[in-house]
Amino acid sequence: MKFAIITHAEHKLHENEIFAYEPYIKEMNLWLKHIDEVQIVAPVSKGKRSEIDSSYQLKRQIFNQLGNDNIVCHPQLDWGSHELENEYKIPDQVRNDGIKLIGIPSFDITSLNNSMNALLKIPKICYKIYQAMQWADHIHLRCPGNIGLLGCFVQILFPKKPKTVKYAGNWDRTSKQPRSYRLQKWILSNTFFTRNCKVLVYGEWVNQSKNIVPFFTASYSEKEFKAVEIRSVLGFKKQIPNQVENDESERHSALDAESHELDNDKQIPNQAENDGILKFIYVGGLTPGKQPLLSVQVIHKLKKKGYNVQLDMFGDGVERTKISDYVLDNSLEEIVFLHGNSTKEVVKKAYQQAHFLVFISKSEGWPKVVAEAMFWGCVPITSNVSCVPEMLGNGSRGTIVTANLDEIVNAVENYVNNDSLYAHHAQNGMDWSTLYTLEKFEEEIKKLL
Repeated sequence: MKFAIITHAEHKLHENEIFAYEPYIKEMNLWLKHIDEVQIVAPVSKGKRSEIDSSYQLKRQIFNQLGNDNIVCHPQLDWGSHELENEYKIPDQVRNDGIKLIGIPSFDITSLNNSMNALLKIPKICYKIYQAMQWADHIHLRCPGNIGLLGCFVQILFPKKPKTVKYAGNWDRTSKQPRSYRLQKWILSNTFFTRNCKVLVYGEWVNQSKNIVPFFTASYSEKEFKAVEIRSVLGFKKQIPNQVENDESERHSALDAESHELDNDKQIPNQAENDGILKFIYVGGLTPGKQPLLSVQVIHKLKKKGYNVQLDMFGDGVERTKISDYVLDNSLEEIVFLHGNSTKEVVKKAYQQAHFLVFISKSEGWPKVVAEAMFWGCVPITSNVSCVPEMLGNGSRGTIVTANLDEIVNAVENYVNNDSLYAHHAQNGMDWSTLYTLEKFEEEIKKLL
């Protein structure tokens, strides 16, 4: 099968391989296990590979004298000189293992100047999308996003070709979203413009067209799961808080966790077991939409109330400086640690040791971090967006809150004062989340292909 992927995910080149954001790559590799050839139409970045990037693997069935063997193919690049932006040249990567990356420029319409530039780029992008769709036996769109929006229009020209669309955002029609997102939803839901297509959305929604298929995503394999003892929140009653003076001269970089290694077998800083510290975790981009500072403020308030707490934050973004300043201004260096982008194994170890995930995002599709936390018995305290209420069993696997600081703190204290409630929610979360494994995810993908 020839498979075309149209995505806004930024791709990078490193040592003759194509890399992108690891959760996206992990999912796409499950699709590619059942594909013979693939063309990927996506933006290409000059940026360096990060800790959270991974590479494509196309597994093809090769018949030889020994029988059928699974071969994991690796790239050999054929560099082109296709100028897309000024002097920036990217390769049109033709790989002899059946994978071709068709580089396109990214664009946005956030300003008049950017909009004018976008008008110049869009025709060429649409033409490349059209060529890939024409070549493919199966078309796969990744939405929402600017490239996905163009793909939504171009796919109208191929009504007979089978298509899947992964809508990774919030499908709730009542939520406040950009016009371009609403337009993508309308086109994809419309069975006249979008034919022979399964649109995979997160959650169960009423009054949907036949195109719409409730779906999910997964982070862990059945093989990774191991029995996790439910953490207790007994004994975390208030203590008399120590008064720490805010001395500007004592500012230092301890909050960057440079001396608190988490890699391999090393543990969360100073916290190997239940040592009397109530442990919190935040995982995600440090961006305004995910409100990471609010998680820090929760820890700060709990500290003021006399609780012995700790917050480990994983992720990076534009809010990092603001968070660092807040931590230093309020002398929280010893209880709040910013680990930046970290590997899956490091974050998994942190989940296994944390009592609570505090994740108060403004918009999500299927927030993986919520499902990941529950997989390891970490109780989520999170916001009411998209299908989160469904994920949390309407409050039976965690607590849904608003962005009100006092409300979040009260939710934590409610658990601390009721250990049996905490244990019940933690167990319910594990029972539910462990149903959604990579193996189940791949089974569902097979059905779509």
